[in-house]
Amino acid sequence: FKQKTAYEIGVRLVGSEMCIRDSMESVTSLTALRNRSRALVRDNCHAKRAREVVTNNVIGMGIGLQAAVQSTRENLATAANDAIETAWADWCKADACHIGGALHFADIERLLLSEVFEAGDVFIRIHRQGRGAVPMSLEVIEAERLADEWEAPSVNGNLVRQGVECDAFNRPVYYWIHEYHPGDPRRPMVQDRLLRIPASEIIHLCKVDRWPQVRGVPWMHAGMSRLHQLGEFEDAAVVAARIGAEKVMVLKETEDGRFAETVGEQSNDGTLTWNSGKGQVD
Repeated sequence: FKQKTAYEIGVRLVGSEMCIRDSMESVTSLTALRNRSRALVRDNCHAKRAREVVTNNVIGMGIGLQAAVQSTRENLATAANDAIETAWADWCKADACHIGGALHFADIERLLLSEVFEAGDVFIRIHRQGRGAVPMSLEVIEAERLADEWEAPSVNGNLVRQGVECDAFNRPVYYWIHEYHPGDPRRPMVQDRLLRIPASEIIHLCKVDRWPQVRGVPWMHAGMSRLHQLGEFEDAAVVAARIGAEKVMVLKETEDGRFAETVGEQSNDGTLTWNSGKGQVD
């Protein structure tokens, strides 16, 4: 029995024929792939650093806005541009742009790219309400909340695959989302529901490798096996070094003033000689 690598699992997620022919295997593979990617980012310093490098280079401190409204004479409308930029800066504050009031818009940008890198995709729900002057706020929805297990051949003529309901042209029309996160400690105490949210309220961020692909694949899927082996090798090397540093050898002197013969060879002048090797002393 040869265990499939993360890359071999990931290949099954991007072919539409394979997703339809063996949907349950694809759902299981996607969940396992996502869990392994999150475990690597959590436990492997190389994977975590890779995510930080991508986020820092693409988003940095956040993607800003510079208004460039011009008058009929093609001159910059300074007053209008200043008003737009001020309104944008006010909306970017955590209390206005985030439905939970905790994340600045720059923090949301960094979080979204980190999720796409780590989990393969992420979802943003647009709420037409907010505490700021602009009645709109954003809700970040992790990939785990989408109903991967929900597969239906036909819902009002649409096909549901891995929680995404698509029309005949594979255009998403609805997203099936769990009300509570699978890792939410409140979930066992409350009745979970599947929310059927219109696609007009959802922004789905993912990298499409092959069309029609409904879900994203973690960016590290091709290197997961090697990263895991590298981490295990480093742990094994550290453990071996610790064992080597903790070795203790005790020499016992016999009644006649000589050392035990099992430890080594002692000449007539009392010189003791022994051979040491990897993990052993002769």
